[in-house]
Amino acid sequence: MKRRSIAALIALACSFAFAQAGYNGAAKSFVTQFWRSIDKIDAMPNNRSRPALAQTEIKVAATHLRNTRKRDPALDVRDMEDALARVQGLVVDRENGNPSTRHE
Repeated sequence: MKRRSIAALIALACSFAFAQAGYNGAAKSFVTQFWRSIDKIDAMPNNRSRPALAQTEIKVAATHLRNTRKRDPALDVRDMEDALARVQGLVVDRENGNPSTRHE
């Protein structure tokens, strides 16, 4: 069961990373920076020693998402919105001392 959940999370992370890899539109730099912020949050350990760093990175990702919407309104940002909501949940779990499903 543990292996299955880890494999599913890896597949999910890869799908997010490659979801807009071929995007070359007007908001390309914002999309790239957004996914870098998400990757940074995912890489943070499960401890409460630096919650402010995670919150700052979430704000950065949210800003990049907002700028992406402004720069290219036609771009489908559902994957980006889902990723942002997912990491916000991870950070809340980390701050409350609850283990996240990412690092079981």
